[in-house]
Amino acid sequence: MFENNKLLSLGYREAIRVLESNDLLDSISTSDLLSAENFFSSFSWYCEECGEHSESDLRSGCEIDCEYCGSCCPDVDDDAYKLAELVYSQLKHRGVY
Repeated sequence: MFENNKLLSLGYREAIRVLESNDLLDSISTSDLLSAENFFSSFSWYCEECGEHSESDLRSGCEIDCEYCGSCCPDVDDDAYKLAELVYSQLKHRGVY
């Protein structure tokens, strides 16, 4: 799913480690950061409880709930929110925002 994005293909924990490391940070292109930002801003998922499709913005830091039944998305954890925040911060630092 993320094979075309160097950052997201690492997995959330490893990607966090890369973005928090000054030595590794330069290995991530701005285009990979923008692609990750796009993924986080329009996160799409299917609710396991009711089967409905929902879209959410992981950059908000708020828990992702199904807009139809209120169940929480099981695919999102604290690492996803932290990575979304780090991606945005790095794009600001690079002058994109």
